[in-house]
Amino acid sequence: MRRPKKDIQLTSYDELLGLEESPEKSMNQIVEIELEKLYPGAQCTLDYGEPYQLMMATRLAAQCTDARVNVVTKTLFKKYPTLQAFADADLAELEQDVKP
Repeated sequence: MRRPKKDIQLTSYDELLGLEESPEKSMNQIVEIELEKLYPGAQCTLDYGEPYQLMMATRLAAQCTDARVNVVTKTLFKKYPTLQAFADADLAELEQDVKP
């Protein structure tokens, strides 16, 4: 699974705001910079390949350890390789797939 790249190096908010056309993207980048200042070197221990997978893994991590979530999501993300596959899944079957 891939992890997001963090290769934006900026020195000022003006420089940051000039990077993106979209105000939402600029705000997201500001938040990322501020979080990096608060938690330098922090690493996400959840394995994921797509943003929606990170969201799902994060929700599962509220119930158990990140290590356990990575075990469950390894097979879960293979069985349901797209967001549409999750949407089309039988709810009872998906509930069983999430249980350890």
